[in-house]
Amino acid sequence: MGKEFGRVDMKTAQGLTPLIDSAQTNGLKWLAWTEPRRKLPNEGPPGSQISALVGMTLQLYCPRKSADHLGRYLRSKNLILENPVFELARHDYYNPQSKEGFQKNQVGQPDFQPSTQYAVGAATNTYVLRSVDEIRADVEDVFDTVVSGSEEVPIREPSTLIKTELYPHQKQALYFMVDHEQEHPPDVYDKRKDSLWAPKYRDNGRKYYMHIITGEQTEDQPRPSLGGILADEMGLGKTLSILSLICDDASIVSAKDFCQKRPPPRPYPGMIQPTINSRATLLVCPLSTMTNWKEQIKDHFPQGTSTLKWKRYHGSERFSITPEVLADHDIILTTYHIIAKDLTDKKRALPYINWFRIVLDEAHTIRNPTNQSKAACTMMGQRRWAVTGTPVQNRLEDLGALFNFIKLKPFDTPSGFNQFILGPFKNADPNVVTKLQLLVSTVTIRRTKEIIKDEVPKKLDYVVRLPFSKEEQQLHDWFERDTQRKVNAVTQGDKMGGRSYAKILTAILNLRLICAHGRDLLSEEALKTTDGMTYEKPMEIDEEDSDRPQLVSTIRIPTAVRHSLT
Repeated sequence: MGKEFGRVDMKTAQGLTPLIDSAQTNGLKWLAWTEPRRKLPNEGPPGSQISALVGMTLQLYCPRKSADHLGRYLRSKNLILENPVFELARHDYYNPQSKEGFQKNQVGQPDFQPSTQYAVGAATNTYVLRSVDEIRADVEDVFDTVVSGSEEVPIREPSTLIKTELYPHQKQALYFMVDHEQEHPPDVYDKRKDSLWAPKYRDNGRKYYMHIITGEQTEDQPRPSLGGILADEMGLGKTLSILSLICDDASIVSAKDFCQKRPPPRPYPGMIQPTINSRATLLVCPLSTMTNWKEQIKDHFPQGTSTLKWKRYHGSERFSITPEVLADHDIILTTYHIIAKDLTDKKRALPYINWFRIVLDEAHTIRNPTNQSKAACTMMGQRRWAVTGTPVQNRLEDLGALFNFIKLKPFDTPSGFNQFILGPFKNADPNVVTKLQLLVSTVTIRRTKEIIKDEVPKKLDYVVRLPFSKEEQQLHDWFERDTQRKVNAVTQGDKMGGRSYAKILTAILNLRLICAHGRDLLSEEALKTTDGMTYEKPMEIDEEDSDRPQLVSTIRIPTAVRHSLT
């Protein structure tokens, strides 16, 4: 139909493109087949866009005199020719790399048996596939390599609006974030070491830019992705770093200028058109960390300041807020649940605002394609920061979700991420790890506690033991003895199965629940084991089977023993 429906992987394309471009000279022709695939759940009707890796067989044809030359060229590009798969009777075949071949008239003969490796329908793959665990290990190594040392990143002093003194690594984070929110002039842009676009010059002296990873070319200076990923380890003060960015003097000036502009048209069909540009930074966080953000704002900003206004957008109180009132703030604090609920609601103020900056706290929350992640990525904002100590939790696609949020083109779409990152990873492309390191380092700042251990005070642990009440102590001792019996029972023998581990973990969990909540959160099954522990919890005796023989002899029990058995 003359429409693009997919793209060949970069390795193969770089080898074939020059040959195809010079087809009139070398006489090259080709036939291609894509492997059939079953329709997956939630995929639309035929013709719908999907993002998937599809196998393709490409058979090359050329005059015999050109075959050896083309075979050597492809080998130099690390492309290995395999024996043909389809249309075996169409032409005589010759593989210039393996020197194998056969005549087309041999195909119909009874004794002709092509190798099972190349039999029709037997898909082949010239790549070694990586496992999920190998991919995860490679990605973890990538983030280990982008850890920024104290000597690599300059520092930036915070605004006087912050009353808390920043540590050196937080001043470095401030410099990194302010720098990555700028559109630099050409003389500065061309000299940046962390740019994904390299300036090049054509034969006529005209400058153009080439993407280091994708090979894409453009005549104009590419527009940067304003924002990035703050991936410091937990406990290094990412909250204070973000607050220092919000109240940075240059940021406040840019935010005021942003308010004077008209909102751009909505980027997605069906989206409510924003009508107001707000100077505010929208802080999106899980409900569990909202209180912490409120306390941090109160702790780090002087009380009673009139320079910065902040407001919580949550609960029923948001129903009466107008877009104009909501936009007239410097910080708006909300949750993932609220943005997913309100972004498509015309009665709410949230969808009518184009934000100066959007910050996702615990940004790995958007790793799965939920309504919350969709809302976070579709909200309109000029600058975007993903804050998370664990950018990749389970799979490589977690990183793709962050690229989608910060609009790092062309990796912000499933097709772009699959083509240039995920596909090469699965196919064990030897260059993809280096490319991902470059890609991550351009938009990410990450420090570990080990790197900055000399900058921050050492952790002091205080252990305060709280005494149990008499009833609590009795309950804990009862479960402790029961737990010991269960552990001893399941650890007998040479091997322990999964059920044994589950029983041990359940027993330990019960002890933890008792320490924190007494008997209130114990399950019914756990509470059943307390039967007979006290007078108030006697052991129940089954009396349903009345046809059982009765004991007729009298058993005399001494008084002391009777008391203990009651």
